Amino acid sequence: MPRYLILLVLFLLGSCTNQLLYLDDFKFSPSESGKSQKIHDQIRIALPQSFQVYPENFESKSIEFSLKLQAPSYLKDSLEYIQIQRIKSFNSSISLGSKYNYALQSLQSGYFPIEILESGPTEILNYEAYFIHSLVLEKGSERSRVITFILNTENDSSYYYLSAVAAENDSLKVRMSALIHSLKSLEIIPQKN
Repeated sequence: MPRYLILLVLFLLGSCTNQLLYLDDFKFSPSESGKSQKIHDQIRIALPQSFQVYPENFESKSIEFSLKLQAPSYLKDSLEYIQIQRIKSFNSSISLGSKYNYALQSLQSGYFPIEILESGPTEILNYEAYFIHSLVLEKGSERSRVITFILNTENDSSYYYLSAVAAENDSLKVRMSALIHSLKSLEIIPQKN
């Protein structure tokens, strides 16, 4: 095989590496998070270095709370953050699998320019969970990866959406790995009634 063809093949393989990264690639990559800290009366987590917690307000009765975790320098139009939402379930008899299927169908409805890369049950967290890993087209030609976990709470009347978002570029593996390792440290603090 001529040398230029070998170089062309190597170049093409190297330029496609971001498209070949999946949840397992991120969860097994070494990464460091800070010390675990209580960021809400119901959440303890080890934040990535320099990340801070920013409460979000939504005009929705179903969202009990929403937190955005990101570094201060990325506050304006950032494509690297973690979002934690606690959602009130309107029907506590609905299974976690049904909540996952509903979320998956909503994403596939075509409202957002999104491609589902992988999804299903996962044991990455310390809780029963499902995940959806997607590629999202944002702001013109910018693309980001979003990995969302859906899990129940201690009483099943609410559930959590945990999302890790990072721009798809050359540092995707390092940055998304840091976000996933942070989410792996998540501890839901049971509420005292």
